[in-house]
Amino acid sequence: MTSEGRPATSITWTQLSKKGIKTDLTQTAVYNISELDNRMIISQSSIDLRPLRRDNDTRIICEATNKISNITRREVTLHVQYPPGKSHFQFIAQNEFAKGGVLQDNNKLIVKEGSSFTVTCRSDGDPPPTCTWNITNDVNSPNLTFTNITKASIGLYECTAANVIQSFPKYDKKKAASRAILDIDVLYQSRILQFIVTGKEKKWENFVCSVDSTPLLIPDFDLKTTISSAEHVAVTFKFKAFAYPMPVFKWFKLCVFSSKILINDKKYEIKTLGLYSSLTISDIAKDDYGSYKLMINNTVGQLVQYYLLKANATPDPPTQFTILPEYVTDTSTILQWKPGYDGGPRQTFIVRYKLEVEKNWTVRSIHDDGDRTINYTITDLYRDSLYCSELFSVNSIGKSMALNLRFKTRV
Repeated sequence: MTSEGRPATSITWTQLSKKGIKTDLTQTAVYNISELDNRMIISQSSIDLRPLRRDNDTRIICEATNKISNITRREVTLHVQYPPGKSHFQFIAQNEFAKGGVLQDNNKLIVKEGSSFTVTCRSDGDPPPTCTWNITNDVNSPNLTFTNITKASIGLYECTAANVIQSFPKYDKKKAASRAILDIDVLYQSRILQFIVTGKEKKWENFVCSVDSTPLLIPDFDLKTTISSAEHVAVTFKFKAFAYPMPVFKWFKLCVFSSKILINDKKYEIKTLGLYSSLTISDIAKDDYGSYKLMINNTVGQLVQYYLLKANATPDPPTQFTILPEYVTDTSTILQWKPGYDGGPRQTFIVRYKLEVEKNWTVRSIHDDGDRTINYTITDLYRDSLYCSELFSVNSIGKSMALNLRFKTRV
């Protein structure tokens, strides 16, 4: 803002939210004063904003005044463009069978065979995003409709929400998108496909009963869906299914708006034996990082499993860092946390603690042995004392953000 006057003008900046909350921006402004012809003083003030989506529809107010004038006021309303947010689904039953359908928080939809229903995909964004279902024939609509669904429709369905963001100051357009996966499970009556008895009279040797089954992950299989790796090495994704009739496995590399089916060549090696399939990616380069998809089909249904190949990175911070109140004594306590993603290289957890009134920390290292929850006991504490503790993870790349916790020993 530029203002003329004598004496010099005072300029203030305020941001007013949709809820009427005021934020003073004056301290972030750049302010310059110059004199014209020894008569007029020119005051200039500017602010540099990097608005977020929560700032949409907020007002930026600039006010100028000096000792002999009333306040001059100008304001502008921010229109913040932002990419699509996380998509969500709405389930609408269309017949009696579908009324018992359940859409769970993890986007898994459970319906009975014969159900007719529509699932609507929605996402926020500015401009409002367009939602498309990415199936064999793309559904250019946010609505995915099934009529008298059968078990052949079991599987994962991907919805893409996309919009076009206007980029400043070049005024070019950037396409942005987000994806969400709907997992449809159809409950149906099993059928006995074969019942075979072999043996001799009065001496039965073998009974075989074959029941149809849509592909599933075999119980207790060590499935790793995210792998971090350095370049110029090889990694392998694996899957073992439980299915009848025998399924067909197909591997894909996911691109921004499409997918590429993979075949055996110098880069990829696909091994399939019965109910087991693996994909090995050799001599990893930057272009190989990203998402992969495995489709498992038989005549009963379909299963889709997604994988992610990431570059080695610093570990994610641990989660749910807390103490176990029932184990707090006058001289000890137990800290508990859940490991975060290790970033690829093996991680080690660092626990630091000290009396709140002291400066020196006691430091302990705990290796990540793959446990889902870690309990660590601290001893030799002072009774009836307040302690500060800190937890973070390190690997060969770097360290995670630290988590802080305060606790007090018993009297």
